[in-house]
Amino acid sequence: MKYIEIGHTKKTYGVGGDVRVTIYDQFLAYYDLFPFVFIEMDGIPVPWQVEHIKEIAGLCFKFSNVNSPEEAQDLTGKPMLIAEEDLPSQIEITNIPTGLKYSHFVGYSVFLESNPSQPIGVITDVQEYPNQEMAIIKNPDGGTHLVPMVDAYFHKITIDKRELILDLPEGLIEIDGNK
Repeated sequence: MKYIEIGHTKKTYGVGGDVRVTIYDQFLAYYDLFPFVFIEMDGIPVPWQVEHIKEIAGLCFKFSNVNSPEEAQDLTGKPMLIAEEDLPSQIEITNIPTGLKYSHFVGYSVFLESNPSQPIGVITDVQEYPNQEMAIIKNPDGGTHLVPMVDAYFHKITIDKRELILDLPEGLIEIDGNK
């Protein structure tokens, strides 16, 4: 079966197990038509039944049998897929843009080349800014870093471990006010 990425999960919302999601623009008109979506877990698409969808400061999906933030945590920062055969007939596969260039790094642990054994955090979102994309990195202390996604900063990418080692200009992490 072939899958199409329609967006990605972000973080938990509320106490009922809801998960904030980003749906790519070309699928926004159709996201409520899919009773099931697939979430990539360890590289394998796993089906999840959509119980309901809320529009609260963006989109929040509630998946069946996920009833707490702790249960929903495993679903965060992952690609969200649908089976190609479930695509509405109005969408042609050849016309589906890939979305943001770096969005597939959501959920990756980020390390600095200067200290590759200590993660600075996890990419929770990638947002488009004028002239570039920026990664929102949540650090272990709960703070966040805003880091430009520039190919020249990529030192090493380990896909199977979902790890990204960046070689950032000195002081960039401290500039945003979080350490």
